[in-house]
Amino acid sequence: MSKTLVVGVDDGHDGIKIYNGELAIQFRMPSRVAIGATIMGDPDDVNRKIISVNGNKYTVDEFCSEHIDTRTEDYPVSEANIALVYQALDKAFGKDYREFKIATGLPLNRFYGGQDGTKNIELINNKTKNLMINLRDKSVFNLYEASNNLDPISITKHIVLSEAQCAYFDALMTDKGKKTDLYDDLFEGGCAVIDIGGRTTDIAVINPQGGTMQTSRCGTLDVGIITLKSILNQNIKAKLKMSTDISDWRLNKALESGTLSIGKESHDVSDLITQAKDKVIEQIVNKVKVHVRDGKDLGAVLLVGGGSITLGEQLTNKLEYNNIQIVKDPEFANARGMYKCAAFMARI
Repeated sequence: MSKTLVVGVDDGHDGIKIYNGELAIQFRMPSRVAIGATIMGDPDDVNRKIISVNGNKYTVDEFCSEHIDTRTEDYPVSEANIALVYQALDKAFGKDYREFKIATGLPLNRFYGGQDGTKNIELINNKTKNLMINLRDKSVFNLYEASNNLDPISITKHIVLSEAQCAYFDALMTDKGKKTDLYDDLFEGGCAVIDIGGRTTDIAVINPQGGTMQTSRCGTLDVGIITLKSILNQNIKAKLKMSTDISDWRLNKALESGTLSIGKESHDVSDLITQAKDKVIEQIVNKVKVHVRDGKDLGAVLLVGGGSITLGEQLTNKLEYNNIQIVKDPEFANARGMYKCAAFMARI
């Protein structure tokens, strides 16, 4: 029996991020999943990407054109979420590790979506149970592994946390549970976390001593990196007179390079990228200023989440906080925090 690993799993709407500090593993997989077996080819290659959940087949492949929209309210408790999380764990750790204790997250407005801002216990419990499905009947498995008699993955323990708070704890603790260099500033002075994810942007102002948040200074904006890519997709289609959506892979490449290659032609789309970014940044800046205000009472303002890679520089310039910083590898901040909370605070 292989060792049971504690893992942070940021199961976001745009990407699944995996982190384990013990083995120094961080892994990202796009949150692209389609209903059914939607690809053809060599059986082994195909079966590696097909996941069975409760007898239903799902294709986990970043090039799926028929992929499910993960921005729905029921995504955190769906079979699609199960397929993505199990496949991400499998790809990150391989056949040597098949049993996991995990921490996942929910955006602030959903985690604290109960009456008067209390925890949304029903959603938290449903999500917790949803991902522990293989403890009940081993009904989740990768077709390739099943045909090669590999044990299916099991999640033996699962806790659900609020995402922006996880990024805060990531900044406080090292992978060994010790204090970081930022600890005194954040713990004694309080902190704002701006978490730009796939579907949402969370803003959380955390009080000194770290135990509570200021309700009036926290909020969730339904805008994220998927919003940016959706705007860019429509802009490009209109400019180039295309009827087919741009694939997610090509949109990511365009955001990195400023150009879009179609066949033998390369198109400069930098102006369209700027327009899309400006629309998203304007909404985020307005929301941040409502909650964080001038930020001068805080030890730091932390920019985290995958959207910080794409929008971080422009946001820091627009917000003009002298204590703002983009954390290292911001896309993995929540996953790192989930791992640290699970390993050193909850000790699951």
